[in-house]
Parts: sequence; C-alpha cells; structure tokens
Amino acid sequence: MNKENQIQKRFLVFFVHTLRELLNHQLLYIVFLFLPTLAFSQLTGTLTIGGTSPDYATFAAAVTDLNTNGVGSGGVTFVFRDGTYTGGVEITAGGTASNPVVFKSESEDSTTVIIELDAFDDVIDLNAVSYISFQYVTISYLKTSAYSCLEIRDGASHITISNCVLQSSYASTSNSGALIYGYESSLDCSDLIVENSYLIGGSNSVYFYMANDLTGPIIQNCILEDFYAKGIDLDHFTDIVIKENIIKTSSTYSSYGIEISYCSGQSEITNNYIYTTGSGQIYYGIKISSSSGGTSVAPAKFYNNSIQVYNGASSVYCVNHASGCNYWDIYNNTFYVYGGTVASSYVYYCLASSANIKFKNNVLINDASGSSPYTIYAPNSGVMAEIDNNCYYATNSGTSFFGRFTGMSSPYDNYSNFNTATGETSSLNIDPEMSFVSDVGWKATASGLQDAGEYLTEVSQDIDGKTRVDPTSIGAHELASGLTDDSGIVSVDSPVIPFSSGSHDIYITLKNYGSDPLTSVSIEWEVNSVAQTTYNWTGNLANNATESVNIGAYNFSSGVVYEIIVNTDSPNSNTDGNNANDTSSIDNLMPALVGTYSVGTAQDYTSIGDAVSSMQTYGVAGAVTFEIQTGTYNEQISIQTILGNNSSNTITFTSASGTNTDVTISHPSSTGVADNYTFQINGANYVTIQDLSIERTGTSNYAIVIDITGDSEYVTLSGNIITGRAGGTGTSQAAIYSGDATAGESNITISDNDIINGYYGIYIEGQSLDDKENIVIENNYLENYRYGIFLQYILNANIDNNTIVNSSSFNGPETRGIGLFGVDEILFIRKNLIIKTEATSNYGIHMMSCVTEYSGPNDPGEI
Repeated sequence: MNKENQIQKRFLVFFVHTLRELLNHQLLYIVFLFLPTLAFSQLTGTLTIGGTSPDYATFAAAVTDLNTNGVGSGGVTFVFRDGTYTGGVEITAGGTASNPVVFKSESEDSTTVIIELDAFDDVIDLNAVSYISFQYVTISYLKTSAYSCLEIRDGASHITISNCVLQSSYASTSNSGALIYGYESSLDCSDLIVENSYLIGGSNSVYFYMANDLTGPIIQNCILEDFYAKGIDLDHFTDIVIKENIIKTSSTYSSYGIEISYCSGQSEITNNYIYTTGSGQIYYGIKISSSSGGTSVAPAKFYNNSIQVYNGASSVYCVNHASGCNYWDIYNNTFYVYGGTVASSYVYYCLASSANIKFKNNVLINDASGSSPYTIYAPNSGVMAEIDNNCYYATNSGTSFFGRFTGMSSPYDNYSNFNTATGETSSLNIDPEMSFVSDVGWKATASGLQDAGEYLTEVSQDIDGKTRVDPTSIGAHELASGLTDDSGIVSVDSPVIPFSSGSHDIYITLKNYGSDPLTSVSIEWEVNSVAQTTYNWTGNLANNATESVNIGAYNFSSGVVYEIIVNTDSPNSNTDGNNANDTSSIDNLMPALVGTYSVGTAQDYTSIGDAVSSMQTYGVAGAVTFEIQTGTYNEQISIQTILGNNSSNTITFTSASGTNTDVTISHPSSTGVADNYTFQINGANYVTIQDLSIERTGTSNYAIVIDITGDSEYVTLSGNIITGRAGGTGTSQAAIYSGDATAGESNITISDNDIINGYYGIYIEGQSLDDKENIVIENNYLENYRYGIFLQYILNANIDNNTIVNSSSFNGPETRGIGLFGVDEILFIRKNLIIKTEATSNYGIHMMSCVTEYSGPNDPGEI
C-alpha cells in the first residue's frame, strides 16, 4: 500500500472512532459502507520498489497492491531501485492505452535490476491483463524445469518487453519452457511487442500459439541466443513483424530459427541474421507453413535476411516453404547451408504450387557434402510468379550447381537446364565467397555479386541499413557504396594467433568503396582503447580495390589480452560518404604461451581446464610446462590440436612437487560412450604427462582413464599412477586406450607408471592397413586386469622391464599378461615379470600373426 493510502486509512480510523461516540449504529454502518472506496484508491503516478524508503519493499508487494486497487487516470509506473527481486508473481490487473502499467529500472540499465525465480513456477504470469510493459530489467528463471520468464494468457494483450534481458537455465524442448510463453485455445492474446532486448536460453526464445488470427507480435532489434529448440515460434496471427534481429544458437538439438504457422496478412520477416555458433545445429532457418502468406494486393515481405544453417547428418533447410503459403516477395536474401554430410540438404525448399512467389536477388549456396546438396528445390508448377537475378552455388556436388525446378528431370546438376526451366536471364552461378562477421552473421562478398541485382524500391536499404544503389548487389548486403569518396577497413589481418610476445607489425586491408580513385586517407587505430599514431596512407586504389597496409608496430606483453580497432577518415581529404564500413577490429588477441605456468588456487590458472583452454585459444610459441599444485582436481581434460605445437614447442603436465601422489585428476565413470576419458590427447603432439595420479571413479561401464586419439604423436606418459575401474568388460574400460578409429597415433612412450585396474591395462590398436608405429612400454607396474598389455596392428614395439601382476580371477579364467596380434617389423619383449595365478586358460604372453622383417645389427624380434 502506498503512502497516500496509508494516510487516508489512518484518518478514517480516527474519524470512525470519533463518530462512535456521536452516532448511532445505523449511521456508523453507512460510514463503513463507504470505507473501501475512500481508503483504497487506484494506483497512479510513480511508485518505487526496493532501496531506501520505498513505496514497496518487494516486487510481490507492488503486484499485490496493483491487483487489489487497479490503475487510475494516467496509469502507473513502478520504478525498481537497483537490486535482485524474487519473482513468481501473477499480475491480474492491467491498464489501458491511456492508463498503462510500466515496470522499469530506475537507472534504465537492465543489468542493475534482476527479477529471478528458483522455484517451479513462471517468473511473471500476466493473466488477462493489457497495456503492461517491462523496461530495462533482467528476468531470470534459475531452475532447469519447463517454466517461463514471462507467461501471457487468458486474453492478455498489448504487452511490451523493451530493453530487457530474459534468461533461463532450461535446456529441453517443452514449449512451456520458452522465455516468453503464450498458449491459448480460446482467449487469444495479441499485440505483443519485444524490442531491443537480449533473450538467452530456454526451449524457445518466444513461443506464441493462439487459436484465432489476431494482430501478431512485433519482434525487432533483439538478440535471441542459445535457445534449445526454436528462436521464434508463432501460430495464428496476422501482420506479424520479425525484423532486425540476431538469432543464433550453440544448441546441438535440431533447432529452428523461426517457424510461423497460420500467419496471414502482410507479414514481415526482414533484416534478420540467423546462424549457428560453436557446435550448434539449426535444422530449419525459417519454416513457413500452414497457409501463412499475404495477398495479391499486400504480399508478405521476406527481405534482407542472412540465414546460415548446419545440422551434421540430418536433413537441413535454410528456408522451408510449405504448400498453401502464397504471395511472398522473397528479395535480397543470403541463404547458406554450411557443410554437413546429410544425403539431401536444401537451401530453398518449396513444394507449393500456385504460390505466386517473387524470388529475386537472392544468394543460395550449399556447402554440404551429401549426394544431393540442393540450392533450390521447387518441382511443382506455378510456384514462381517472378524469378531472376539470383546466385546459385554448390561446392560439393561435383559441379558448381545442384537444383531442381518445375519441368526439370535428371540430371539436377546442369545449370543450363535449370536456367531453361526457370527462364532466368540474369542469374549467376559463381562462388559467393561467404565471410563471417564476428557477432553479426554471414555475408556474401564476391565482387561478381555487386551491380548484378535488380534494384527494387521495396528494398531501398540492405540488412545493415546501408542505402542500396541501382543496380544493386545480389544478397542481403549492398557491396557498392554509390558514393564518390568512401573508404573502409575490410579486416585487421595481423598479428595472427599464435604469435610471440614483443613487437609485431599491424597489417590491415584497406578498401576503396567509392567511385573515385582513392589517393589518400587517414587510418586511425587504437589498442585496448589507447590511441596509436595515425597512419596517413597515400596511393591509388580504384573502385572496390583493396591493399594490404602496415599501419605501424605494437609491443605485445605476455599474458595480456588485446583488442585492436582500426578505422578510416577523410578519404581524398573529403568527408566519408558512408561511415558504416569505416571500422574493423580484432579482439581476444594474446601472445602464445611459452615457459612454465602454475596451476591451482591463486596461480596462473585456477584449473587444468583453464590452462588447456588458454593454450587452445592462443597456441604455444615455445616449450610449455604446466606445474600443477598439490590437490585433487575433479576435471575432465581434452587437449586438441594446438597452434604452434611441434618438436620444439612441447607441452608438459606435471606435479609441481614432482611427487605423483600429490596431484590427483579424477572423473567418474559414465553410462555412455561420449567423452569416455579423464585425460584425452586428441590431435596434439609432443605431449608429456608425468608424475600425476589420474583416475576414473565409480562402477559404470565407460571408464577409460587416458585416451590417445586424433592422430596424436610423440605422447609420453611417465611416472604416473593411473587407476581405472576394477572389473567390467571391453575396451571401454581400458586404463590407457588408443583405438583403431584413428590409426595415426604413433611414437607413444609409456614408462615408469603404476597402472591399476581396467579390463585392459594398456590397449593400443591400429588398423590392418594403417598400423600405428613405434610403441614403447617399459618399466611399468600393471595390476588387476583381464589383459595387462594388448597391442594390435603395430609396427615396431618395445615391451621391456614391466611387472605385470594378476593375483586373482578377473572376469573368468582366461587372462593374458601380454597379448599381441599383427605386431610386425621390430618387436622386443624383454625382462618382463609376469605373475598370474588363475587355474585355467592363462597366457603369460599370447602372440598371433606377428611377423618381424627388420634386418639390422640386432635380431628382428627378441623375447
């Protein structure tokens, strides 16, 4: 209750007490009859939440008062002071167009006000309310269950989310785990606006599913990131607007960027970037289904979108355009299938007929390696009302084109036949030269696209708001400036990771975007926000020509992360006509690792994983040693290919004390084959692991301790205690494992280790036509195994001075101290002590198909 209401209530209590002495009970009853109206007035003006002397101490208290009293003339604005507030509230009183309800942060900084919930409920539930907005706040759902940050229901309308952050820990497919969730079978919700906001996580960023076609959502200028299943899913709306968003995900689920169903009217999907990050997968970039489309008078708009999809071995579509979705103008888009091995993949897929689609100025590129990498698949009649000025390109079909159109029969890889079918006279079959713009999305950059498109008045600007010229460029980006004086920086090119500390020249690529020759320009640059000496370039660059320029040198310090920003100014001593292309930058630069680093609490790196991550990112410029401080590290480590790694730039992991019992690296066994290791060397070379204890705990079936894979060479395991799972069956429970899936691992030395437990103590297998080479196993102690040492398809092996002990029955009577199959050329088995006590079927050494052919000073094989 606000202060004004509190004063009113105190006054009325005093007033009633006085009247008690003067009036009879009947009159007193009349006073009480009017008391609620007098005491609890509707909320208006600005009210504060949290902080010092607020109107409401909590968000819940403010909502309770709003629900009780409603909204008065002019509406009410609730202002949050900086802080964290508990959600789980239901709002049942809303506003009107003239009397809105606003919740916003006082500082207008979304990071300073957090509304969060760690419970099985939605953070905010809007129930049958209208004209409510949230501005400059963070709404966060902390549990991993299927609840939303914001649920909109029971006819709620005109809800606005502006300049907010919505985030969720939920990572599965249930629609009710969307960040913004609305589902109605009868009481439809309409007129949702989501703008200038950052939405991260959840099953979907926005899921809005209604029963009838009401005015659709507007979703604009937002970043939608790492949704699990879908970025935007809209059903049963009219005149939707989805524009100027960045939609990206690292989810490995077969996700969708945008899906619309039963969305009629002049819908607008424009100027969006959609793409995958990391190992992310997008199955559909945009799916248009269930009679979603415009009319002959007002066709739906599909302009200036850059869509990149990737989905490994599953079918993938940049755009899937279903039957019955008529009257779309699809202009100036860039559609890109980024690799994958699926048999059939589709850049633009349309099974519609009589669709009245206008398809112009689009880039369609398919980089998948399957047997049918379609750039376009539109086999039915009547699909296109107009089609021309497009660029089609397939990289892995055997030719530069693969597609199908009405009237085409096999082969589909003949571009001339395709042109005949479509009637296109101005389309291209060239490589669009795709380039990724960091944190933005994909861009087609080939100079052949410039001036090759048809200028369309409906698309006067490109995806980034740059004015298009006539003739325009094919694709989402305008490549020509149309300006007399226009210079820019294409890229910052050096230094390139890995690089050593010290002084390095800074090279950039300068481009003349202007129509006049570029003869002079000022190149300004800064490093970590510190301005450097301006480089005044002179020369002669024709329109669209580039030049590599050394703009100066900078002294880089070890261990410091750098960002370099470069921009141009005053081309030809005139004002630059287009500042959008002036600047380029490169960040996350750091000199490569070299020397000795300490790992542990308050050290150079707090964990082994942090040390490996830094090395993976920045590479090595010399020999690197990680000295691990005494303690137990519950980590799973994978060392992959390291830039700069070679015979001089070796990598060593060791205990700081030199004692192998002081440092333990531990990871529990698992129930699945994925990531079956505690310590993995996957593509790195010249790696030494010494004087450590490395173990798998638990009794699950997947319990490899050290995995050597990815063609890693010159790997040394020395002086370690390696403890696997006792019992079990199969190679998935080897203490040290290098399997046959990748046969390139060679020059492996395993010496002076204690190797305890494991179905195999050491298991190293090549392939019958691709042997692993040069395996040295010496001075180790192995105990409690089914097979102590097992080698298969190996060239050259030394097995010397090992003690191999199995004093009790292990998985049945048959065990082997040393088992060899197909170990050829040089083979030495010398001075090994093998102790086995089982009653039957014991082999100290078991050899099959081992052929030694070496001719030299020593015997080719020796036991």
